[in-house]
Amino acid sequence: MKTLFYTFRTNKHIPIFTNEGICLFTFGKLKEDFKKFEALIEKEKPTYIIGIAEVKTKTRIELKAVNNFGKVGKVSKNGKDSYILYIPSESVFTISKGYITSFCNWAMYKISELTEGKDIKNSFVHFNESDIPQLITLLKKTSPHL
Repeated sequence: MKTLFYTFRTNKHIPIFTNEGICLFTFGKLKEDFKKFEALIEKEKPTYIIGIAEVKTKTRIELKAVNNFGKVGKVSKNGKDSYILYIPSESVFTISKGYITSFCNWAMYKISELTEGKDIKNSFVHFNESDIPQLITLLKKTSPHL
């Protein structure tokens, strides 16, 4: 079982995760970096992919990725309306009641679209800085190789 983790260049906590042995693929330029992440998925053949990004509000696990980007855009022109994400049983965090349409959603949706029909679970956690220790515990529980 192999887990891949990803985040975004705006995540100022990357060194904390790295010090814990959690290697985060970092998205900067979405489309360009997605091609690199796609190649990484092909090479590593993960069974689990988890994305993380910081929020100022309460930590939550996203329930779905939607085919919306911003107020009027689409992530994928002819794509499905949404993908249900995997909620790890080990999680102590709240499950999101809504959805987002930002860069996080774009990445979640594209990864879900790419891995559809494959035996790969996708999750995403929006974390509050105060919950980093619990998030690290969750990431380690979902990744036996750490």
